[in-house]
Amino acid sequence: MSIADFSIGAGAAIPILPRLFLKISGSGGMYIGMREGESGSDPFFSTGIEIKYLISRSVSLGIESSYINYISTNTMEPLYQGMSVSLGLTYNMGASSSDSEFRFIPEFDTIFPVFYKYYDNNPVGSVILQNMERGKIDHVKISLFVPDFMNQPKLGIE
Repeated sequence: MSIADFSIGAGAAIPILPRLFLKISGSGGMYIGMREGESGSDPFFSTGIEIKYLISRSVSLGIESSYINYISTNTMEPLYQGMSVSLGLTYNMGASSSDSEFRFIPEFDTIFPVFYKYYDNNPVGSVILQNMERGKIDHVKISLFVPDFMNQPKLGIE
């Protein structure tokens, strides 16, 4: 027996930790079963769950489990149903090595617009950049821009 299916599905990736994701998905549609010159079509559905760990922006390791059910409307029992479990290593070729992942944590004091000249030489707060990658981040610039009070951004660190 040969089976070809046509489906539509949806899924979601839920972050559990900064580098750990839970993916759930489901799909359904129609299949065409062919055997010894005979053919027929009926509905099917599938669902899956995956836990994925991002080793870096371009490499991830995951374990997945899925279930599929090809329903036979003649008998109202599954023509075929199956479960699978897989372990995979994924390489994302679209992830650029120049795109670095970091955490940005700003802390600002109360800012008074009337003291704008004072802020030319004194800080209004601080920013913590935490590198989430294993490698270093190069060529970082930090500037501040407040649209209603400044004409151009003020460079803080380069």
